[in-house]
Amino acid sequence: MRLRTVLDQTVGMTLLLGPLVYALTLGVGPRPTPDAPARAATPQPVDAGAEPGGGLVCEAGSEEGLEEAVEPAVIETPAPAPVEPSVIIELDPDPDEPGPETSTAGAFYFVSKAGLVLTTDASAEWGHGRLRRASGEGEFNTRKPVDPRALPDEHWAARGRLFDLYGVDGKVCTARISRLSVVAQYFGEQLYDFAYTKGYEELDDLPASEWMPEVWDIGHRWLVGQIVSSEDCDGALWARDASLPPPRLLRAASADTTAAQARRRLFKGERERVKAAYARYVEGEDERGYARSWKEIERSYPLQTKAWIDEEGRARFVELQFGQPEVGCGGGFDSEISTVHAVDGDRGALTATPLRAGAQAVFDADLDGRFEFLHADHYLLSESAEVIDSAEIGWDGCPC
Repeated sequence: MRLRTVLDQTVGMTLLLGPLVYALTLGVGPRPTPDAPARAATPQPVDAGAEPGGGLVCEAGSEEGLEEAVEPAVIETPAPAPVEPSVIIELDPDPDEPGPETSTAGAFYFVSKAGLVLTTDASAEWGHGRLRRASGEGEFNTRKPVDPRALPDEHWAARGRLFDLYGVDGKVCTARISRLSVVAQYFGEQLYDFAYTKGYEELDDLPASEWMPEVWDIGHRWLVGQIVSSEDCDGALWARDASLPPPRLLRAASADTTAAQARRRLFKGERERVKAAYARYVEGEDERGYARSWKEIERSYPLQTKAWIDEEGRARFVELQFGQPEVGCGGGFDSEISTVHAVDGDRGALTATPLRAGAQAVFDADLDGRFEFLHADHYLLSESAEVIDSAEIGWDGCPC
């Protein structure tokens, strides 16, 4: 009985191992050599969701397939010819991605209805794509997104940067610059003439598809950045790079100051001289019966003074405004007195400057010890009344 059991086990193992032994005796043939190149496999469709380099698929019963499955051939193929790499241009990039660190932090930028003004001298080539309506300082405004291929690195670097924004009373918010655009703005006569040549009697009848290309050609082009902040930035007039030290700020005194009182005492003599000159003007034959009375001028354009004080409460400048400026193209009498005097911090003495009254903000943006005066018509002036920067969109045409 024991012998029969052993024989049964031997026969069973033979039956099980026999096919394996036979398979091992099969020849697999030589490896492909350069003299005998292997046959290339037929290309197979690739599932986009599959991992690359999947296993070899063989037909059932194919000995050739089995041979390749046991030891796949190494196929030598010639190297592909060099191909010029494609250039991918991001024409509408992620506005939140910071630009390259290639720009110098700016101490002063205008803030306008169009956004933060990076430059008032933008090239038309910096814009790309279709024209869009835009906010701006002109009567008509249009914009294009920037073309990264054409925009200088110093401006492209502004994307994503943080800026501190300031208003009349100091800092109002911190914001970053998002979308960059080239904005064209226009206010003047040429657009009226353009509408007439197109057959429109009223400028309002001119469709945007026609006036936007014209404004793009003749308007003031600025490069502006969209202001994005979690804070309320209303009232912002200017901005500076947030990485810079805080600027020196002056603020308008809320109460009367000794400097303002001293300036009003000086005004008494100025007033009398202007009043006497106006009386002579009224006596002129052409103006008799048409000129306003002196009392009416004083009621309509009263005396106003304003002192600009530093962080220690000392007056640094005092403004005075009075009277009516000349109207139109040489019409009327110029009774205006508009001055800015510097105040000596120790003695309180007043020194006349060539500046006019009316600044919205006074500050030392570049921290050079001298103050700049920002006016509502987007002029930045030095203490000597030199124009440091300007972003005015004035009337293009006859001023009369």
